[in-house]
Amino acid sequence: MSSTIKVIFASLSFLSVAEFCWNTLHMNSVADIFIGKHTAGQVVFSDPYRVSPYNRWNSPPLDHNAEAVRNDNALKVEIAELKSKFVERTQALIYGDLHTGSVMVTQESTQVIDPEFAFYGPIGFDVGAFLGNRILAYFAQDGHADAKNDRKVYVSHIFDLFFTFF
Repeated sequence: MSSTIKVIFASLSFLSVAEFCWNTLHMNSVADIFIGKHTAGQVVFSDPYRVSPYNRWNSPPLDHNAEAVRNDNALKVEIAELKSKFVERTQALIYGDLHTGSVMVTQESTQVIDPEFAFYGPIGFDVGAFLGNRILAYFAQDGHADAKNDRKVYVSHIFDLFFTFF
C-alpha cells in the first residue's frame, strides 16, 4: 500500500502543479467543481479549536484537554498562521481529505475514493494529513485493546507502514 500511495501523491502533485501547468482561469474552473478548500480549512484549522457540533472526544475523560485546547490563545495564533499559508498556497491539486478511510486496498490494487474535497492548495497537505492519520491510529490503539487482543501486532503494523512510507 505505501508504495502505491507514494505514487498517487507524486502523480497528483506532479501532474497538477499550478505554477507550471495551468492558468488561473483553468484553476478556478476546476476549483469550482469541488468544495474542498473551505471544508478542509474549517475541519483542520477552525473546528478543533472552538466549540463545534462536529467535534467528538471521549467525554468526560478528555473534557479538560478539549477545554485546554479551546483556551490556548498562543496555539490559536500558530494555527491562524498555518491556516493563512493553507489558503494562500495554491501549489497543486490536492486530495484534501486523505486518510486511511479513503484508501481501499486489495491484493490486486489500491484505490483512493471520495475526491469531492479536492482543491488547489499546499503541495504537502495530503502527505501531512495521511501521515497524521497514521500517527493518530498508532496512539489510539491502547484504547482499543482488551484481554483478548492487546493490539501490539496492529501497532507494529502501523509503525512499520509509517517508516516504510519514507
